[in-house]
Amino acid sequence: MAHWQREHPRSLRTHLFLLILLGAGLLAVLALAPEPILTHLEPSQTLLASAYVMPDDGWAPLTVYLSPFGSRDLAGTIVRYEWDLDGDGSFETDATDTAGYTQTLYTRPRTYTPSLRVTNGNGEQATASTSVSVRHPSASSVDYESIFDDSRVGQITMFFSPADWERMMADPTLKIRVAADAVVLGERMERVEIGPRGNFTLRIAGKKIPWQLDTDNLVPGQEFHNLKQLLLTNNISDPAIIGEKIAYDLLEIAGSPASHVGFVEVYIDLIDDGQDPLYWGVYTLVERVDSKYIRNRYGSQADGGTLYKTNHFKQGAGDLIYYGPTFDYYPQPNGVPLYDLRTDGVPLDYADLIQFLWVLDGQTYNAPEAWAEAVEDIFDMDGFLRWLAVQSAIMSWDIYPYTGNNYYLYQHPAAQRWLWLAWDQTWGDLTSLPLFAVSTEAPRLLERAPLFEKLMDVPRYRQALAAYLDLLVRIAFNETAMTARVAAYRDLIAPSILKGDPAYSIDGGMHSVESFYAACQSLIDLTRSRSQFIRETLAENPETYLWTPGITQP
Repeated sequence: MAHWQREHPRSLRTHLFLLILLGAGLLAVLALAPEPILTHLEPSQTLLASAYVMPDDGWAPLTVYLSPFGSRDLAGTIVRYEWDLDGDGSFETDATDTAGYTQTLYTRPRTYTPSLRVTNGNGEQATASTSVSVRHPSASSVDYESIFDDSRVGQITMFFSPADWERMMADPTLKIRVAADAVVLGERMERVEIGPRGNFTLRIAGKKIPWQLDTDNLVPGQEFHNLKQLLLTNNISDPAIIGEKIAYDLLEIAGSPASHVGFVEVYIDLIDDGQDPLYWGVYTLVERVDSKYIRNRYGSQADGGTLYKTNHFKQGAGDLIYYGPTFDYYPQPNGVPLYDLRTDGVPLDYADLIQFLWVLDGQTYNAPEAWAEAVEDIFDMDGFLRWLAVQSAIMSWDIYPYTGNNYYLYQHPAAQRWLWLAWDQTWGDLTSLPLFAVSTEAPRLLERAPLFEKLMDVPRYRQALAAYLDLLVRIAFNETAMTARVAAYRDLIAPSILKGDPAYSIDGGMHSVESFYAACQSLIDLTRSRSQFIRETLAENPETYLWTPGITQP
């Protein structure tokens, strides 16, 4: 989050700091290791500096945006903001004209520690710092820029025998999978296991069903550029198609782990039927969360942890409530475990997850800050807050704390810390959705959501969430930026829709071409209204989120 420092009038300094970062390899372990939180301040201190950055992690070259959010003089005015962007001790960047906000481009892979220095009218100064981990592109085993190139529409053709095709399509919800060849982005692959995927998006899809291609189930070791599984999403509930892609873009900008997403046209070729391949529409190719996803973001030190996924359609709502010390205490509303264990070869007793839930919700603490310190020891709270900022911006309700759906939990074995990983992004339309509370207007399945509810009792978490929302609105979630992003993706995939996407067919399609353009415009309109609400809330009610270290707040 941020490093903190306040200034006594006689220049007696007290340091406060909390550093939660995501990185790669050993840097990831160090970044995720807990640090102490010092809470004592002299009562006469008045000058407070804070520093936030977005994103705080990524591949070089990496543009980052820095914020002084929360910096203030309780008895005066800050007259100067200066940044040391490269961590060499020299405050070379004067950001006074932009009220302390600035940006920079980091080209060399390493960990940077940018620092902010604020000066008040009496010449007193305070500093704060944050951290950015920049990884070398070669640290990734997957060439994401080529496979998920979002500046073009790729093509995937799947070759089925007529018999296999009829068997799959007789009832797609059975998810029958067959051996088939495929040409993926110009490269032919043989004996790939292919079949329908999904739940709700499969049941309502009509002809344009979502697909899953497993490259190594039938041919051990066969991969597509180090990917074992390709997921084709139909976006059937989004006439614009691009909503989920934009949500993942925002997560990446925020510094939250995010799947890469590209666009592809899908063709079905029935072998020896004498017909041209059938055009099946434009899909998004979405990177799945698996061991390679984790290693490419956190390094080899993250190998060997346990991965859990929530899916209320199958398992029920992942509420993160502590129900008891053993798995038998936990509800199984659909006859299967509440949390889907995705790691092979580990005990099925869920002991590691239950211990996490005990710290989060089972143990009693004497104050919200005591809870926060205990949870930070085992959970990447900063990563969760970055994720939460994006979900709040796009008004998503099919998530924690509403449905307990669409997230992964991964225990980083070296850091002994749980990571929150996003999945299945959707937009809402309630532009007045509260920023620091659960809405009473949005649909909700959870009776309690202890992670969300308890973090909102911690003032420094509320300020961090506000800071990330503020940065997100300044950088990407505003009408100007969203108009450009939407227009680029809309114009890119429009030809693929106009050439006969079955979801937009006048003969049984769920949508119309007109609804595609209207839905794209709706993303811009929603962003305009929601970003205005965020700006107004932060401007009008600072007492709901500003944190003054050392002072108890409601």
